[in-house]
Amino acid sequence: MPTWGAQWTATLTDLRTKRERQTTVSPTVAGLDVQAEDGEWQSWPWTRVQQGEGTGKHVEFVWDGQSIRVADTTIVDSIHRIAPQTRAQLKSHSTRKIGIILAGYAAAIIGAGIAAWFAIGWTGGWVASMAPRTWEKRIGEIAIRDFAPADSVCGDRELFIALQSISGRLASTLPAEDSTFDIRVVDRPVLNAVTLPGGYIIVYRGLLQSADTPEELAGVLAHEMQHAVQRHSMRALGREFALAAALGLLTGGSDAAAAQWAGALTGLKMQREDEFSADEGALRMLIAAQVGSGGFLSFFEKLSRSEGGAPWLEGALSSHPATAERIERVRAWRRDHQDVSRPVIQMDRWRHIRTRCR
Repeated sequence: MPTWGAQWTATLTDLRTKRERQTTVSPTVAGLDVQAEDGEWQSWPWTRVQQGEGTGKHVEFVWDGQSIRVADTTIVDSIHRIAPQTRAQLKSHSTRKIGIILAGYAAAIIGAGIAAWFAIGWTGGWVASMAPRTWEKRIGEIAIRDFAPADSVCGDRELFIALQSISGRLASTLPAEDSTFDIRVVDRPVLNAVTLPGGYIIVYRGLLQSADTPEELAGVLAHEMQHAVQRHSMRALGREFALAAALGLLTGGSDAAAAQWAGALTGLKMQREDEFSADEGALRMLIAAQVGSGGFLSFFEKLSRSEGGAPWLEGALSSHPATAERIERVRAWRRDHQDVSRPVIQMDRWRHIRTRCR
């Protein structure tokens, strides 16, 4: 999910005087743009920014006798995508967490050799994709607690009804066993959407507010729904934890194993083929539901014009192909298919609804 242009609320502290101020920060290729509530603006160059101690829930950046604390650990992953040169100096929380798990996993299989590694990865992905739906649902139930804590979820009734209307229309094109989704809006200014096992979909406030039309949001939801229907996150888990997955499924699993898998979701990446497949599946859903697929295309085009040309929806579960390539695929697909649509939500109502999460 792209994050250029996204902002995070933070606390700016003068380490000499201990004075604290509220601020917003926005990562760029060159550094961290900082705007204090009193209007003061600074640009912290990556070449001099250091990472503080932080906590499991906060990230700290230090420069020139000042400290910035951000209560969202995903900002480091966003910085890495925007400014890859920072990977060595800024460590993400998810990298540290998953690194411990993967270190043990790698030690267990290294003796089997590279050939065995690829065989196990393929088998693990296939086995995990065949896992019982109850297992997948349990993993999602545990993961949603970290990705969307109750106090961060937007509870606006009008917004909820609108999302239900859009998602229900899309889901009506799917078989009954694949048509149940739990969609939540998280109050964070991140241009991101995440699909978790079991049909859980998270849309962040930043993405909701960036959708100029309901059709653009419908395109995002259709893409994420296809990830869920095609069980891409389960396959990704299986590829990363092939042996553990096979053993867990053979023994029936446990809450402890489910919790370990749920925690690992933070750093997993879907394959390029999964993204193309989700794109095509989304277009088929949109046309079947008579939702204009032009919104799907316009969202891509909007993001391609943004700074850095970052891929769409590049977030916790995604490693997307280049935006330009996906735009060309969508254009070609639309040329070959008739696009008959009817309104999703009236535009006046949409302009009001998309700002309901604040």
